[in-house]
Amino acid sequence: MRASITGVHFSTGVVPGKELLQQKIYELNGRGVSLLKAKHYEAAIVSFEAVLRLEQQNTFALNGLGRSCFELNQPQRAASYFEQTLALNPIDVFALTKLGLVKNLLHEFSEAEKLCRQALEIKPNNFDALHGLGTALAHQNKNSEAERYLREALSFAPNHRFVLRELGLALFFQDKHGEAIEIFKRALAVWPEDLTALKYITLALLQLNRAEEVSLILSQAESLMPGNSELLSLKGLAAAAQKEHSLAEESARLAIKEDPEQTRNLRILLESLYKQKDFDEITKICEETPNQKTFILYYLTIAAVQKRNKPVAVDFCSRATERRLEANADIKVAI
Repeated sequence: MRASITGVHFSTGVVPGKELLQQKIYELNGRGVSLLKAKHYEAAIVSFEAVLRLEQQNTFALNGLGRSCFELNQPQRAASYFEQTLALNPIDVFALTKLGLVKNLLHEFSEAEKLCRQALEIKPNNFDALHGLGTALAHQNKNSEAERYLREALSFAPNHRFVLRELGLALFFQDKHGEAIEIFKRALAVWPEDLTALKYITLALLQLNRAEEVSLILSQAESLMPGNSELLSLKGLAAAAQKEHSLAEESARLAIKEDPEQTRNLRILLESLYKQKDFDEITKICEETPNQKTFILYYLTIAAVQKRNKPVAVDFCSRATERRLEANADIKVAI
C-alpha cells in the first residue's frame, strides 16, 4: 500500500529492517495522509506531530504539517514547516512549491517567484510551481510572462478555478479584454460565486461596451448570492454604463446599505444623482459623509455651482487644495 502528499510516496506495507520505531513512523505518516485526504486537518496535525516526536527531522511529516496548516489557512505556520524541510533538503520540490504558494498568500511575491522557479528547474511542468510562478508574476505586474506560465498550468488542469481566475486577471491587465472575458466565463462555470472573476468580467465587458451582457451575468450570480454588496455595486456600474441612472442610483443605495465603507458605491450614487441633476440630494449626502475625500468635495463644488452659490463652490475647491488632495481641473472650469 502506498500513500502520498501530492506526489511524495512511501510504503506502508514494508517495515525497513523490521524495526518497531520505523513501523510506528510509517503508520503515523500513513494515518496523517489519510486524514489529509479526508480533510480532517487538525487530526492530521496530531498524527504528523507524533512522527516528529519519534524522528525530529522527518521531512515527510514536516511537509504533512505544512500542508495541513496551509489548508487551515495558517500560512505563517505552514511556512515554518516547509522551511524546516528545505533546511534539511533544499531540493524538496513539494516544499519549494507549497512554500511558494504560501508566500503568494502572504503577498511576498518576489520570494514566491524565486521558490517556484527553483522547483521548475528541478521538476519542469510541475503544476503547483507553474501556478505559483504565474500568480507571483501577475502580482508583480509581469502579466505577459504570467500569462505564459498560467496557460501552461491550465493545460494540466483545465478547470482549476484559481488558475482560470489568475489567467483572466493577467489578460485583463494587458488590455486583452476579449480573451479575459472568455477565461472568466470558464472560471465562473466552475465557481459561479467568485466575486473577483465577476468584478473583472464586468469591467472587461464595460470596456468593450457590452454592458447588456453584464446584466445577465450579474442576475445569475445574484440568484446565488442575494443582497451581496459587491454584486449590487457592479449592477450599479452596469446600469450607469447603459445610462439607466435611476437603476444605478437604486443599486448604489442598496450596496451602501450592505457595505457603507465601499467608496465605489458612493461614487456610483453621486454620479447617478449628477446625471439626474439632483443637486440638493448630492449636497445632502456629501454633507452627511464623515470623511470628505476629494471626489466628495468635487461633487459639493459642482452642486454649489449648479445652485449658483459661487462662494460655497470656491470654499470647497480651496479646502481640497489646502488639504493637498488632487487638483481637479473640472472644478476650476465649473467655477
